Amino acid sequence: MLQVGRNEPCPCGSGKKYKKCCANKTVSIDNLVQEELDLLQVELEEYFIDYYRITFNRFFLYEKGNYPLLAQNEDELIMEPVRDWYIFSQPTLEGKTVAEKFVEERMPTIQRQRTKDLFAKWLDYDITAGIIKDMEGDTMKLVDSLSNETLNVHAHGGNFNEMYEKGQFIFGILVGDRFAGVEGDMPAEHAAALENWLKEDFEKSGYNDAQTYLKENFLAVCEGFLNVVEDPDALEKVSEESKEQSVDLEEQDEVLFKLEAFLRENEADVEAINKAKGAWEEFSLKKNPSFQNPDIFVGALYYYLMQSDADVQTYTQKDLAAKLSVSPNSISKRFKEIKEAINE
Repeated sequence: MLQVGRNEPCPCGSGKKYKKCCANKTVSIDNLVQEELDLLQVELEEYFIDYYRITFNRFFLYEKGNYPLLAQNEDELIMEPVRDWYIFSQPTLEGKTVAEKFVEERMPTIQRQRTKDLFAKWLDYDITAGIIKDMEGDTMKLVDSLSNETLNVHAHGGNFNEMYEKGQFIFGILVGDRFAGVEGDMPAEHAAALENWLKEDFEKSGYNDAQTYLKENFLAVCEGFLNVVEDPDALEKVSEESKEQSVDLEEQDEVLFKLEAFLRENEADVEAINKAKGAWEEFSLKKNPSFQNPDIFVGALYYYLMQSDADVQTYTQKDLAAKLSVSPNSISKRFKEIKEAINE
């Protein structure tokens, strides 16, 4: 339980001294802080879905040729820790991770200092893989397979007994004492085999630090776990087609970055932004376009939104071209290409 001096500022964020505020109340400050962190974790997931889901899909599209079992299971629960790992580890086009962006934007709105302190520590995430020793409600003890450390972890807004079973091998992201991982995809009967594979792979990897090994090889470790559970020969069944898949992501991501910036500059809502990103993703996958000036596609996609009755500020093609310093004809040409590809 959090210990607060009577003359210290009250942790509830009221600005009063503790003795004149919550000292005699039965409410637990720790519980209030945990509830606030629970809400923040839900908000982070929603923030990812609203702003970075399409970017993640493109990232995984590029990676899936190297990880065929993950590609086969991309709609399964194993992808939950992959998304969490992406949120905390992979820089976006802005140079910061999704988690860093969220913490940066959300931190000024938090009133309670204790919540702020714990929220700031979210960026110092760990990855854990181990076997459940015991659990009760939203708390669980697990023994990490690589460090042999016994960890006490917390499930945000959930009940571990409903998600896991004692003796099960689990794998996921640990943010402070808050765990997010796979539910049910790695049953208890595979625990020993999964743990043995992980230990052997770590020993063969040449890494001295387990966290560095797990963070830098996260997708490969997920693939290895699936290989143990599903099919010992699956890693060799790599599709030549997916190996040869080539998408010029750097140029296409530049369009996404500039597109989102232009839409926000014009006060477009989340629905319009996601619609534009989705249109670009679909067009890119179908046509794999090559180009020199991404602003032409930004204009064409904005014009596509206008023609789709999206809630965006309207311009003539001439005015839109002037804002982006491109020609109206180039916007018109690319708009027709996008519309035809999407309507195929």
